[in-house]
Amino acid sequence: MQASAVFSLSYDLAGYRTREQIDNNVTGSTFNKLNELTAQSAGGPMEFTGAVNKWATITLAGKPASVDSNGNWRGTANVSTGANAIPLVATDVNGNTTTKTINITISGGASRTLTYDLDGNMVNDGAGKLYSYDAANRLLTITQGTNVTTFVEDRDAFWENRLLTIKHLRPARTRRIPKTAASCGIRVGRARSG
Repeated sequence: MQASAVFSLSYDLAGYRTREQIDNNVTGSTFNKLNELTAQSAGGPMEFTGAVNKWATITLAGKPASVDSNGNWRGTANVSTGANAIPLVATDVNGNTTTKTINITISGGASRTLTYDLDGNMVNDGAGKLYSYDAANRLLTITQGTNVTTFVEDRDAFWENRLLTIKHLRPARTRRIPKTAASCGIRVGRARSG
């Protein structure tokens, strides 16, 4: 019997990612009633897979795992940051059991809490970036530590394009942004769905 961690994602009914597993990193995400990401934390349900060489039922951390006709099994167990010992039990048709322990160290990401203003604009990403907006909900600044990036929108009657001035502790530089700023990978203002 062998076990291995797998890449796995879980989503809620609205289609938002609630869990991400990559190697030994598990991150859970929480959303509010407005479908805004409000928190991320390390740990949670981790998916494991393995195989048995003859038909057996499998329990992983006391919960049944699914076993296909080829003897491949899949199950989940709750893990937390640090060392985890997860019991794995295989029981064959004669009632014989084999018990193993999956020892795995979880190196999940840092926990963070995100906050939003009353208009739904993210004002704190929980990872050290603060955002401010004008009355029309356009992004004005991003502050990270002592670094402040300022966004200024200039509507010139002679130009069809928007001018965006970015000031970042250096002399300001101006970049011309097409009307479809998203095509350049730059977000002007905020985009909200639904």
